[in-house]
Amino acid sequence: MELQYHGDAIRLLGIHAEVDPKSVALIQSTETRLGVRLPDSVREWYSLMDSVGTLEQWSGPGMAILLGRFSESPQAAIVRPHEVAHSLLPVLLENQGVCRWAVALDGTPDPPVYVEVQDSRDPGWALHAEEFSSFLLALFWDFREGKFHYSAQETSLSDTDFCRLEKSLALGPPTYRWPARQNWRFRRSDAYLSLWHSEGEQTDWMIHGTSEPPLLELLRMVIDMGELRRTLYACDAGDERLLALIE
Repeated sequence: MELQYHGDAIRLLGIHAEVDPKSVALIQSTETRLGVRLPDSVREWYSLMDSVGTLEQWSGPGMAILLGRFSESPQAAIVRPHEVAHSLLPVLLENQGVCRWAVALDGTPDPPVYVEVQDSRDPGWALHAEEFSSFLLALFWDFREGKFHYSAQETSLSDTDFCRLEKSLALGPPTYRWPARQNWRFRRSDAYLSLWHSEGEQTDWMIHGTSEPPLLELLRMVIDMGELRRTLYACDAGDERLLALIE
């Protein structure tokens, strides 16, 4: 099935996309209840078989709001914050209530996503992703299961290292505000890198993949950036073998 907005996300997860007639009917009844037409990219995602289950499985700490619950609870109802020009429809909640994400009902087919973070130094809603499709792709990028996983926590990210990443790797969807101020994503073939960066605080590195050759290439490329040769670790003891190959 050819998707207009979410083909990259489906390919990343390696799953089959199929329209679910019951979900299509639920979209229509939800639109009637809300009194709005959902954006095309939102309609495309929620029309797929088990779209909510997929979102719940691959959203890390998030919890998907069931399509049928839109407008039926205080956390799922349309909100109209003063700091955003358009009404927002929440689609995802953090499982401890720290933040929630919402699509803008701005009339565009693939609208931006905003995030509201509780106990933030900057309260209120702020831009998180430029498009709903990018929002989903970024979630799946960060939390997709791979055969190998590596992580590191660094205190900074140099401009030189960042420019090298930009020049050498394919750029994935950026996001903002959560989980860090700036969140960048890069890829080399089937090897994926996520950077959660808050200037002056911390940069989290997460590397994962399913194929050894591109993963080794990526690890060899980044290992001398910052203090990664000291701080990068395998999330599973069995993955330490690849790190040993780049010593």
